[in-house]
Amino acid sequence: MALGQTVTGTVTGEADGMPLPGVSVLIKGTSTGTATDVDGNYSLNVPGSETVLVFSYLGFKTTEQTVGNRTTINVSLSEDAAELSEVVVTALGIERNVRALQYSITKVGGEEFTAARENNIANQLAGRSECQ
Repeated sequence: MALGQTVTGTVTGEADGMPLPGVSVLIKGTSTGTATDVDGNYSLNVPGSETVLVFSYLGFKTTEQTVGNRTTINVSLSEDAAELSEVVVTALGIERNVRALQYSITKVGGEEFTAARENNIANQLAGRSECQ
């Protein structure tokens, strides 16, 4: 793939305007892409003006932008609460719906991480799991 131009920009949340780190920015139809940094910034080499960029982030609606003659594309993603559902990541990194599992799981909620204020995550989780 010949590199035609570099596109840069910032990805923010529509509700609060805050930068979103870790947003996936892919060239549509390929596995070529990048992710935003901690300030929501990205830079990606694209083959030409007809290139379509796909911006996706968990909990937000996926957005597509055609590059055209732009070198800067700033995107604001809107929240998509319907996209969030309870999934389990197994030992092999495969996501499954909780109801599809045929074995017991351990559930640790986000509040478990903020309540203890431990420096070591292993100490923070000790004795705080909930079996289902």
